[in-house]
Formats: sequence, C-alpha cells, structure tokens
Amino acid sequence: TIEHHPAATAEDLITGLNDVRPHVVHFSGHAGDAVLLFDNGSVAAPEGHGVAYDLLARALAATGSPPVLLVLNGCDTLRGAEVLLESVGIVVATAASISDLAAALFAAKFYAAIASAQSVNAAIQQGSVSVDLAGLDEGWKLDILAREDLDLDQIQLVRPHLAR
Repeated sequence: TIEHHPAATAEDLITGLNDVRPHVVHFSGHAGDAVLLFDNGSVAAPEGHGVAYDLLARALAATGSPPVLLVLNGCDTLRGAEVLLESVGIVVATAASISDLAAALFAAKFYAAIASAQSVNAAIQQGSVSVDLAGLDEGWKLDILAREDLDLDQIQLVRPHLAR
C-alpha cells in the first residue's frame, strides 16, 4: 500500500509515521546541506521549512516501528546522511543534482521492482539503470547507506506471490 502526501509538512511526517507505520519513507523534493525542505503550510510565504538530518533522524526514531528504508529522492541528499542510519537501516541518497524527470522515473521503476518482490538492492539497481536506459544519463549516481548488519540482497519488502 502506498500513502501519498503531497506538499507534506514536518508535522505530516509524524502523523504518517503514527497512522501508517511505513516500511519505507520516500521524500521527493528540494534538499541540500543535510536539510530536507518540507512544505511550510503557508500560501502567503511558501518558502518551505528546512528540517536538518539530525532532527529528521530523531523524528523517524520517535516511533515503536521505525521505517526500514528512507529514500531521499532530491538533489544533494548524501552529505550528512550517515546520521539517519541511527533511525533507519537503509538510506538511498544522491551526491549530485537530479532532474524531476529522472527522479520520477527512478521512483516508478524502484517501486515496480519492490512490488515484484525484488530485493532492495535489485530495486535500487533497476531504478538507476532505467534512468540510463531512458537516455537521461545526467551524471548522478545513487548512493546506498546501510547498517553493517544488513544484506541488501536479502531484504525484500514484499513477499512473492506463489501460484497454486
């Protein structure tokens, strides 16, 4: 099940963690300098609300069942992301800029692979190669940060459906 929260505020993150208890949190938006830019809820002054990674880590950990995977699908999300491993086992980030088209294509193919019971590592690789196959080679590369005790080739978020 996918819960989509466009123009999410930082408070929406806490609400979503409580109500949905997700295995995956996917941030798609502006970022950089170890900060994610959430919506600030203001129509008059919509410049956004920056949430530093250390505060994001605290928010993700402030639940009885923290997410397994955090996807930071925005520009320059790698620097400082190591602190997030205190709260989630796997962080996907990029050290460069990424176009909206490439980010959307990556996400579509990544989640298609997850839904097909591929491992997290295979899903990340499929999302990345799909961007290249589409001719959108922009020079960016996804980085995967993971706790040492996790094998990304063994982690599946969806169980395969077995025909009877």
